[in-house]
Amino acid sequence: MHTQQSAEQPWSPPRTAAPERPAPRTRRRRREPLIAVVDDDTAFLRMMNVLLLQEGYQTLLWLHGAGAYEMIRREQPDLVILDLRMGGSRAGWQTLEQIWQDPRTAGIPVIICSADASFLRDQADRLQGRRCRLLEKPFDLEDLLATVQAFLGPPASAADVPGSDPGGGAVRALG
Repeated sequence: MHTQQSAEQPWSPPRTAAPERPAPRTRRRRREPLIAVVDDDTAFLRMMNVLLLQEGYQTLLWLHGAGAYEMIRREQPDLVILDLRMGGSRAGWQTLEQIWQDPRTAGIPVIICSADASFLRDQADRLQGRRCRLLEKPFDLEDLLATVQAFLGPPASAADVPGSDPGGGAVRALG
């Protein structure tokens, strides 16, 4: 499997039989909430892409933390799902701190996902006081969707989402 790991490009799942789609609508006309997912696990990104597209959300996937904040600042997603502990680096923390410090991104809610339960417990007060919710991996998908909906409200139905093809891995392209 080939993935793009450049700090300049988002990760996108490999396309299967899905035809090339036109570029999505501009941000001003966007009806469906855009969710940025930042993680170092391609299987997790794939799973999140399928799940969120099926639920009627647009997705923006980013492999690893390098460059994630710049993408978030530029694209202004409605929600960020972020792994704080990517490969032992501080990239997740750095991304989160940059989101908090920039007035243009400070209002974007963040769902923190981590497999390190003791880390999440230790950081719970600090994180929950700043529009963050915590989910320990592995988590129940219904819990994730309930948390997403608590921040964003109910999504558009998947049938109403232009370009949503969970099997084909449709993602919002950056340009």
